[in-house]
Amino acid sequence: MLWVIGDVHGMYDALEGILSGIRSREMLGERTDKVVFIGDLIDRGPASKEVMDRVAALEYDKVILTGNHEDMAMRFIDHDVDFLWNYGNQWFGNGGVKTYESILGAERPDLMKKLSNCHDDPFYEDKDPSFECLRIRKTLQGETSEVREPGFSCCDYSVMRLPAKYEDFIRCGTYSYKENGVWFFHGVPRSDQSLEVQAVKTRAEFDEYRRSNGRVPIDFSFLWGRDYDAEKGYDGLLVHGHTPVRRPDGLPFLFSRGRGAGYRQTSPENRPVFDCGEGGKLEAINVDTAAVFGGALSAVGLSAECLARGEIPLLTVFTPKSEAASENRGSAVYRVIQIERPWG
Repeated sequence: MLWVIGDVHGMYDALEGILSGIRSREMLGERTDKVVFIGDLIDRGPASKEVMDRVAALEYDKVILTGNHEDMAMRFIDHDVDFLWNYGNQWFGNGGVKTYESILGAERPDLMKKLSNCHDDPFYEDKDPSFECLRIRKTLQGETSEVREPGFSCCDYSVMRLPAKYEDFIRCGTYSYKENGVWFFHGVPRSDQSLEVQAVKTRAEFDEYRRSNGRVPIDFSFLWGRDYDAEKGYDGLLVHGHTPVRRPDGLPFLFSRGRGAGYRQTSPENRPVFDCGEGGKLEAINVDTAAVFGGALSAVGLSAECLARGEIPLLTVFTPKSEAASENRGSAVYRVIQIERPWG
């Protein structure tokens, strides 16, 4: 079984619940061949450090996709000014401060106090977020004057360094992955290009792809994409995250060509079911079920055997703010109607 785990966002307990569910299935005889993390392991949640430590130590064969949050963090850490805008400067405004708190909070309370004061400065509420990280760097160096121009030139970055193993972890991911006809991206790829064209691996390849395709803005790329074109679809099954979908039942969101995919509440086997409609084909699965926003952390299982039976196993762990949190965790099998089997 290949398991795909959605956007964790520093929610360590939920991740541990998903891994416990995988181990429980192994005790019943199921083999885990690989675990794919769909990206955004860090930021927003309280325990990015613990999540990175857990994933790094995981003994499964694993693939870690770079999410938009890891990409922002890399550009900030590596002092990389994007060729279109100071994109890395938005990291703290998108939850990066929580990653710093998780890693350095106990060791550097002075730093955390400065970051907190800086992050909450009302001067920046209605300003271009590209100013924010420059302001943070200046604040940490003891400067109190307002900063009204973006840039890095006057800042000593050394004050912002993370321990090397966490910087290396943030850099370790791949921007896309494909196995047996199934594509894995963090966000939704563009529908006007083939997935092969967008299937880059490294940050350098990602930047070159953007340059060579008309200087694509970062938020129009597959890393930030949210818009699925049901008319065009993709060549093969797409599994992605990035866009949080908070359903009361914690189920992933589905896309199909033709009549839209939907859920039925029950089946003859009393299982949750999704239906691709008449002549429909399952096109995409969004595994981001809003774990850090009071929803759930989900994982879907893919294997040749399950797809041959038209089934996709699901593991779900509800997070504390979720309306379904009292159920803690559950597992189910979706029976797929009229799925084209991409596996094998």
